[in-house]
Amino acid sequence: MRKLHKCWVQEGFYFGYAIDASNQDGEAINDFLFGKDRKSKTGSQLKEICRENLLVLFDICIKEEELYVLCRGKGYEFWRTIINRLPHNRKLSPDQVMRLIGYYCQARRNWEGKVHITPLTKKADEFIKIVERVKRLPAAPTFQLTLNLHAAQAESLSPTQLDATSDNSAQHVPAGDASQPTAATAATAATAATAATAATAATAATAATTGTAATADTAGTGSPPSPWLPNHFSRNEMALLLHYVPPKLHGICRSFAGVTPRIPHQYSLPEASRLFLSHLTLANHSPSSRWMMYVNPVAFVSRWMQTRWFRRSNKRSYEYDTLNDLFNYADKSFSGGRDHYMGLLSPFFSNWTYGDPKEWTSKCPRMGMALVLRKEVVSGSPDKQFIHVVLFDPSLVYERNCEFWWEYAAENQPLNKDFRERVVGTLVEWLGRHGASLGTVQWGGKLRSPVTADMDSLTLSCMFLQELVKGGVVLPESEESWKEAGFWQVRRSTEMNEE
Repeated sequence: MRKLHKCWVQEGFYFGYAIDASNQDGEAINDFLFGKDRKSKTGSQLKEICRENLLVLFDICIKEEELYVLCRGKGYEFWRTIINRLPHNRKLSPDQVMRLIGYYCQARRNWEGKVHITPLTKKADEFIKIVERVKRLPAAPTFQLTLNLHAAQAESLSPTQLDATSDNSAQHVPAGDASQPTAATAATAATAATAATAATAATAATAATTGTAATADTAGTGSPPSPWLPNHFSRNEMALLLHYVPPKLHGICRSFAGVTPRIPHQYSLPEASRLFLSHLTLANHSPSSRWMMYVNPVAFVSRWMQTRWFRRSNKRSYEYDTLNDLFNYADKSFSGGRDHYMGLLSPFFSNWTYGDPKEWTSKCPRMGMALVLRKEVVSGSPDKQFIHVVLFDPSLVYERNCEFWWEYAAENQPLNKDFRERVVGTLVEWLGRHGASLGTVQWGGKLRSPVTADMDSLTLSCMFLQELVKGGVVLPESEESWKEAGFWQVRRSTEMNEE
């Protein structure tokens, strides 16, 4: 054991103490650093093995910088990602790898001797810079989301948990405070969700809209995979999927759908939309999928408008994205081999005169449309590409469900001025900068699922994306089939405001 303690010490690091290797954690860390066959190695060999393993570990941490920033260095999602990138014969728990990295970072900070520049000190310094930068960032917002539980789950809960679940499963009331649970409600929701997850390792949870059950989840309902993250997503895609809500999504994949979040409505906060879309993607995406979802709701045509709404939205405007944010991620996705990219448009229309920014939640409902981009490469000309647009706009077919749309849209200018036209217009500008051309534009759409009077445009748009994903992202091909699906083909984006 004394020989191992000496081998922990690396040039450029000052260790005031050693990790206690007498317990299970210490033994696991020693196995990682030195291997299980370490008894046959000399001290110099063990020190070199330790250095090489630390280089691998720090290199993985640095490559996952984007995820570390999004998670603000907190929670286990970053560390779970790290251990899933490690070789199979070098496994640690999230706690253990976090402890080991923290130990060497602190030892590097403690160093006051002469300058020692080695590959390991360079890696440690680089990761320490990332950690220090994240410390200066504002905290990422967190929230508790009310979940609906399947009947089979309720049978396994205690009476106290069952009461809490029943309260949380009630129909929503479209008022500002209704969409934000109290501390007590949030706590019971979290307790019920935890119990339900444990009780339903082999049971699917059905989605619920505003009091109405949605189509059954077709994703698998077995046990959560270990290790997890799905490796068929790119790093950019995973960082986006795990943005703000990593604890609620852990383990969700095609073979384990877990508990399906409620479909958001027009008074839901942006976190609810993000959680629903992230879960929908993780639970239905497979290595062979050629589609991807932009899971952040898009509310603004421009960054200028997003900034202008910052105070009036109680600082919530930056939790939404702009059209160009979506298009830029779509470009990365198309470059990575995807040919369909989807997103939720969630503009909000209202007066700008409310004195208290907190009133935004209840007096400024979020509207909903769904956007689908399809890439087509011209045969024989790989450099020539068309992007076809599908804009699901529930206000055309479901006018009664979208009364707020017209009421609030008429009150506010310039946010609503030609919003639908500007969706396509902004896309055309973006395509021009990227050497692609606009193809067809399909506008309108209707759902296969039953629609009730209490479903608003945001709920309907989320349901459209849900139907599309669960159907394998298969779009109509003929003009007749597009009409049957409730869509109209418009030749120019301005035609959407001429109807």
